[in-house]
Amino acid sequence: MTATSAAAALAVDRARVATFSVFGFNGLLFASWSARLPAVAGIFHLSPGGLGLLLLMTGLGSVVGLPWRAVWRAGSAPQQPSGWPVHCSARRCSWWPSA
Repeated sequence: MTATSAAAALAVDRARVATFSVFGFNGLLFASWSARLPAVAGIFHLSPGGLGLLLLMTGLGSVVGLPWRAVWRAGSAPQQPSGWPVHCSARRCSWWPSA
């Protein structure tokens, strides 16, 4: 194995671990948020249709809020350090205690 192929294999391994970590962490955040859905619906007095609309709008808002021009210009890697704190702070309400 040459040094170039060893470096490439290491880069692939790091990318695999990073991808697994990001998806795993996002799964934990989503699980905590979905466990709080009945409480959120109760706090805001949402009907099942209103709750469905809330979930639809959060998905659409995350797509609309993407920095498309910055990602096209620089790639997605520079966006990750700034994106995760925003993502985690937006999901912070999943850890709020029940009222």
